[in-house]
Amino acid sequence: MQQGITTSEKIGRKILLKYCLISVAIIVVFPIIIVLFNQLFGDKSMSAFTFFKNVFLSVEENELLIVIQVVVLFIGIWFFGGLAGRQIIDKKKSKFDHSFLAIFMLWILLFVSSTISSAVANTLTWGEGGFSSAVIGWLLFGLIPTIIGGTLHGLTMADFMGRAIENEERKN
Repeated sequence: MQQGITTSEKIGRKILLKYCLISVAIIVVFPIIIVLFNQLFGDKSMSAFTFFKNVFLSVEENELLIVIQVVVLFIGIWFFGGLAGRQIIDKKKSKFDHSFLAIFMLWILLFVSSTISSAVANTLTWGEGGFSSAVIGWLLFGLIPTIIGGTLHGLTMADFMGRAIENEERKN
């Protein structure tokens, strides 16, 4: 018999979503900061507009892939956020460890989803060879950057996220 959604799951999901959105905001603002510092202290001209134009050009070329990744991330936030909330609040487990795992698992989920999406798209274009080519390519060139990115993201955000879950529980 299923209990329904607990308060701890709601808190975990809300906090994980919040910290994912904060992370995206930091990633969007970071190139602007680099350009501003370069214009203040450098001798070469740079444009944040050109950077974002190139980024959005590649987004337009892969709209379906982006939509799939966003949906997968929301599903991951729903699942891993709820799990982290339950572990931290209900079972009094380590807030850092479970927050880190929630963030890191989102990266792994994104990697697996990207690999499968790319493999399916390549299969439609090049047949069976396209599938294996995409999977091998993602494993060779995407796995290590994903692990590094997930680890760094988890290490930098886990403490903040764990404390936020704990603080939100105290409010309720």
